[in-house]
Amino acid sequence: MAYFDTKKRSLVVVDGSPCGISAILAQKEHHSQQCKILSYASRALSPVETRYSQTDIEGLRLVWGIEHFRMFLIGSEFDAITDHKALESIFNNPRSRPPARIDRWMMRLQPFNFKVIYRKGSLNEADY
Repeated sequence: MAYFDTKKRSLVVVDGSPCGISAILAQKEHHSQQCKILSYASRALSPVETRYSQTDIEGLRLVWGIEHFRMFLIGSEFDAITDHKALESIFNNPRSRPPARIDRWMMRLQPFNFKVIYRKGSLNEADY
């Protein structure tokens, strides 16, 4: 684990299972693609959340991870890494028309300056 550096680009990597969600806060090294992990976070899904659609659960993971690490991310650009391809289209396209729940989450994330990036699930660090 490393200390937070305001000069480095941050990453929030989110993932989960049918019963819980997890997030990792990391930062890229200046001259390499290697990342240093700063913090881990996880929680269980509530009984209601376990009945969400797959896209809603993936969106919840993204929103929860970003809001959990809010004090590090507010006011800086960062990447949000997910293994759900649809979220990349929903969050990166200003013309998208998502379902109401995801639309409300997008409004909650408006103070943040981030880009959603898809990464194949088998490469996701939040699984380990």
